[in-house]
Amino acid sequence: MARAVENSYIVLICINQQYYESEYCRLEAEYAAENRIKFIPCLMEKSFRAQSWLGIIKGSNYHIDFSELEDFD
Repeated sequence: MARAVENSYIVLICINQQYYESEYCRLEAEYAAENRIKFIPCLMEKSFRAQSWLGIIKGSNYHIDFSELEDFD
């Protein structure tokens, strides 16, 4: 996975509760952030709010909201 992140121009981070709870997802997101790989947070769960380590990584970055299918064009 590290090689995939290293060779990426940009990483899409699809965030939801399961992503937040996954140690592997945390390592992947932190690795991208530490290596200054550009990333776009994609909100996949309507009621989810990034907190703790994910809140720090997401910060005030713009995110794309995919939580409502009817809003997706």
